[in-house]
Amino acid sequence: MAVDRISDLPDEILCHILSFLPTILAFTTTVLSMRWTPLFYLLTVLCFNFNDETVKNDNSFNHFCRFIDTLMLSPRGSNQPIKTFNLNCLYSYRKLNSPSNVSAW
Repeated sequence: MAVDRISDLPDEILCHILSFLPTILAFTTTVLSMRWTPLFYLLTVLCFNFNDETVKNDNSFNHFCRFIDTLMLSPRGSNQPIKTFNLNCLYSYRKLNSPSNVSAW
């Protein structure tokens, strides 16, 4: 069995590595092990992209909006402010269930 050396890295380095991924992909790393689960809430770079294959219809777009809502309301370390928030959305603004969500983010 292969040795998992990456999980032995400090949180700061792992978060830096994850910051290069779109946020939804960084979130999927939490299934790798219990060690990775809290790292997601330490990310300081959040990048959401709604113009790719991940958004196929209104339901998937609403799911992503709920994902962002949940993330933004989740507990974050007081020393882990969000440094970068990037929302790239090529989706009709009129189709949002609650356009005020975008303003709140």
